[in-house]
Amino acid sequence: MSIQLKQNDSDSDKSELDRFDQLMSDDVICISDSSDFSDDDAQPSICNDLPQPELPFPDGTVKLTRMSGENKSNDCVTLTDVVQPDKLRKALLTTFVLDMEWLKPHFRADTKLVIVQSYNPNVEPQGVLQSSDGLTTIVNPEFAGVKYPIMHSKIMLLFYDTYVRFVASSANLIEIDWTVMQNAVFIQDIRFDGSQIFECTQFG
Repeated sequence: MSIQLKQNDSDSDKSELDRFDQLMSDDVICISDSSDFSDDDAQPSICNDLPQPELPFPDGTVKLTRMSGENKSNDCVTLTDVVQPDKLRKALLTTFVLDMEWLKPHFRADTKLVIVQSYNPNVEPQGVLQSSDGLTTIVNPEFAGVKYPIMHSKIMLLFYDTYVRFVASSANLIEIDWTVMQNAVFIQDIRFDGSQIFECTQFG
């Protein structure tokens, strides 16, 4: 997979932001409330047409990463368990450390990925790097006015047909953090339904 840098300049900042918004908005449906549409608009109906299976993690849960050689248990998960690649449509991932060669096999080849990573602005340029097939986008975010530039959050937004999965973990997107060092992973699934009101769980 080849990654090319799209250089930022004052004339292209807006277009790249629009491109990033498009990457994460394509095919995302049923998030808006129906009141956002006029009577003449064709309202998205997939949420009503598709069966509504039970959410795997509707109330939020905390798991541990399953170390290499460890037996399966309900308390531990692998990265594959978390992303469920066969059902995943697209994903937004953030990380402090990234190993693309290890990460990519955990997703189908046709899954759209946007990855926001930390980087050294003194060595690497700010900008958007994109694979030749357009399916993988890596973002080196702006660190304007920051004395010690760093992007340390490790969050995932995983988009499926009828719900989005929010994941916050202490694990970077590297093999050692998911197979050798045991890290914590919070997972919660939220159904696409603009009319539904959710009661707070113990996690808020």
